[in-house]
This record gives sequence, structure tokens and C-alpha cells, in this order.
Amino acid sequence: MAGGLTDGLVTLTRPLFIFLPLWVALFLLAFCQGAAPKVRWSAALAAGLSGLLIVGAWVNFIHQLFGIWSLSVMNGYNLIKHAGLFFEYVPDEYTAIRDTYIQFREERIAETGVPGNAIWYAIPALEQVSGPGFIPLSNLLAKLSIQLILAHPDLYLRNVLQGWLWFWKAPVYWSSASVTNPVLRSIISALITIERGGMVVFNIALILGSSTLIWKKMRQTLKMDNFVWFVDSVVWFISIIQTLLDQVDNPRFSVPHPDVGVVCYTVVGYFSPEQGNT
Repeated sequence: MAGGLTDGLVTLTRPLFIFLPLWVALFLLAFCQGAAPKVRWSAALAAGLSGLLIVGAWVNFIHQLFGIWSLSVMNGYNLIKHAGLFFEYVPDEYTAIRDTYIQFREERIAETGVPGNAIWYAIPALEQVSGPGFIPLSNLLAKLSIQLILAHPDLYLRNVLQGWLWFWKAPVYWSSASVTNPVLRSIISALITIERGGMVVFNIALILGSSTLIWKKMRQTLKMDNFVWFVDSVVWFISIIQTLLDQVDNPRFSVPHPDVGVVCYTVVGYFSPEQGNT
């Protein structure tokens, strides 16, 4: 139950974790074969229902205040980061919104070389042409984005693939300008380069290693603990869900996951009976 409640709270922090309560319940039910059926069902229901209780309460809260069934009122501002890349296809019925957003998108490209996050600069102008209201604008952009995605799935899937690749780039967020000492700045920069290189190698190993698990012989050789299976599956789910919903600076979604993976693998390896606690 504590795990389920934690999953629910995590979902409120980042809606892309929405799958966690159900996935934990399914995992406990299907993969913990060493426990009796009654124990597995009890654990699965406790984890799943407690997590869904928190998520359901939050969704109802959003509905009562804003009249939409959702985990967030920001859906339109996220989806337009996908659809905004081909916003030219918006129907003429929404000419003002289309042209206003494209103007900010092109200005962003001219300034930075990429259209990412243009929506945050365009919101005040979009509110003027579409009518007042931060949330109504989000709802309208969500509607237009979904229509564009359904009409142009090839363009959307191209963005999805790009966002998925970005997820594994292991970013390091820091500003060299904040370090005034040039020697110290060089040392920090070198250390960050080494760290990032190591994390990219770690991510490649995770992708390739996980992919080999489709072969039964590999699974038998590794004798993977169920908990390691769970950690791997969560990282993979996140890598896919995050790019379905957003398409700019996707590496930020991966920031907590390498550390979690390293810690979990270390704990499992240390306490695994096969390792003899060595």
C-alpha cells in the first residue's frame, strides 16, 4: 500500500508516471510467482487501488475547478511542441492562432536555431487573438494539436523518434559563466565531459542489454531478479511516454533515472543470494 501511495504521489509530480500504479499491480500479480495467489492478489490490489485513489482524487479536483478530465491543465502547451513543428496545416478557421504561433516559432528559430519552447513566448499574443484565459487556450491548442497529429501521423512519429533519442543523451545542466575562475572552469568542464560520456555509455549498455532479453537463453544466463526487470521496464516506459507527450529538451525527463538504476542494481546485486552478500 505504501508503494501504491508513493506511485500516486509520483504521478502528481510528473503525469508521465501515470502507468506506475497499474504497472506495479500487474507486476506483483504476474511476476512474483514465489508467493501464494492470495498474497499476490492482495499485494496487487493494495498497490494498484491506493495509487489510483490518489490519481483519481487529483483528476476529480482538476475537473471540479476547470471542467476537464485530466492530470494537468497544460496538455495543449505540451502537445503543441509536437504539432507546432507542422502548424502550417492548421485549418484557415484558426488563421489568427496559426499565424501568430508560426511567427513566434520562426523568431525562436532565428534566435536559437531550434523552435523549442516557442509556445512560452507566444502565450500572451495567442491569448489576445483567441480570447482571454490561460486554460481555455491550452484546451484549444490541445484540440488543434490532436487534429494535426491524427491528420499527419508520419510527421508526429518522426518527432517522437527524435524525442526518444534525445532522452538518452545524458544532459548536464550547468552554466560555465557562473564559474569565474578560468582554471576551475576548465577542470569542471572536463569532469562534466567525462561524466556525460560515462552516462551515455551506460545508457547505450542499458538499451542494448535490455534488447537482448528477448532471447530466452540470455534471460536464463543472466538470471535476472524480478526487481531488476521492474526497474528496466519503468525506464523503458518513461523513455517512450515522455516523447509521446512532449518534444523539446527531452533529456530533462531522464535526469533522475540513471541514478535510480545504478542504486537499484547495486542494492539488488549486494543482497542477491547468488552473490553471497559479497
